Parts: sequence; structure tokens; C-alpha cells
Amino acid sequence: MMFTEEKTKADIRSNQKALGCYFHELAQRKGVTIEEGHLMKNHVHMCISVPPSIQFQISLVT
Repeated sequence: MMFTEEKTKADIRSNQKALGCYFHELAQRKGVTIEEGHLMKNHVHMCISVPPSIQFQISLVT
């Protein structure tokens, strides 16, 4: 099965909103805030705020 570049970009755009909601929900459960995020083809760039009351290592464990 082959995917054109246009089809792949369309898939990413259609899933972007759902993934954004998922990441924000996960962050809320962990007590952190997503300040900024960028969804790429195969990875995510995210800037998060972790309150001082939470250990950083614990906040990254799902």
C-alpha cells in the first residue's frame, strides 16, 4: 500500500485535533500545563509547566 504525501498530510491534520485533546487531558490528569506544542509527522515538541509541588520525573510517567 502506498501513501501520497498529500494523503499523509491530510491524515496528520485530521488527527491533530484529537491528539491535542488527548495530550491536554493527559497533562490535566498529571497536574501539569501544556504551554506550547507542535505535532510533527512522527514526533511531538512540547513545552510544559510543572508546578514545584510535583517531582519532574513523576510527571513524565504515564
